[in-house]
Amino acid sequence: MTRKTLTLLAGLLLVTAPSALLAQSDECVDTTAISTNTVISNAVNVCKSTRGRRRKNAFAKLKGGAMQLAGGIGKSNARQIKNLLNQVRRRNCSVPSGTPQCSNDTAYTVNEIQTALLAGVCTAKLQSKRKAGLKKFKRGVKKLERVLDATLVASLNSMIDALLASDQCGAGGEKSSNPSQCKQIVKYRNKDLWKPVSDANGNPVFLENQFRTPSSCSVIKNSGQKIVNLRNTGPSNGRNSTWRVFSRRCTAFPNNIFVACKIPGQGTKCWKVPRACSRYE
Repeated sequence: MTRKTLTLLAGLLLVTAPSALLAQSDECVDTTAISTNTVISNAVNVCKSTRGRRRKNAFAKLKGGAMQLAGGIGKSNARQIKNLLNQVRRRNCSVPSGTPQCSNDTAYTVNEIQTALLAGVCTAKLQSKRKAGLKKFKRGVKKLERVLDATLVASLNSMIDALLASDQCGAGGEKSSNPSQCKQIVKYRNKDLWKPVSDANGNPVFLENQFRTPSSCSVIKNSGQKIVNLRNTGPSNGRNSTWRVFSRRCTAFPNNIFVACKIPGQGTKCWKVPRACSRYE
């Protein structure tokens, strides 16, 4: 779906935002739109004012910011800006020959970006994903502050804040189904492992190696209901602790369970196990 076709969703734009913001329509005015041409022209100035590692870091930040705007301007457009930024740095700080002139197809007003976010990020089922998508876009804007007009940056941030507070987006959607006792859902890192069939007894085993040795671990449901306590049999296979199930096979567990471990001084950390008979590490 192209950026322009998203305008059919204009009737859905019920988000409260400053009236001045909603009145913006001029595609090629720096204060009202993200223009590919303007971004690249300003990036040339950044290039000329930096050298060596400072230049490298500056452009890495700009390219990262461009890709974080994808939810509001489209992946292909974000990728085009990123590629043009690469060329600016590699071609002795000059505007690449392929840089498009500002037009309706290469400039993105605040209203158009808002419409795109409502049609994309704000349709996520979970509220947490909606908020994450909006905050990602906002981080992208911050990274691009050196090549965007300050008034435009302020308007974009106001629009994102309004969406975060709106039932249509950040304040809507389903609440996370993660157990309430989990202070943090952590990724499997540093050799953490859920093994559905252990060599010792054929039952599941969880090997934890990311934090200080937990004081206790258990398997719980989405609702937080405890299924079974795990027993620590000490270090094994290069991990800090080995938490075993002694009472049941992996087939006896439902889907979407969690290993919940109490880490001294850090609260309860949880590892998600979508399918108990699959391996996760």
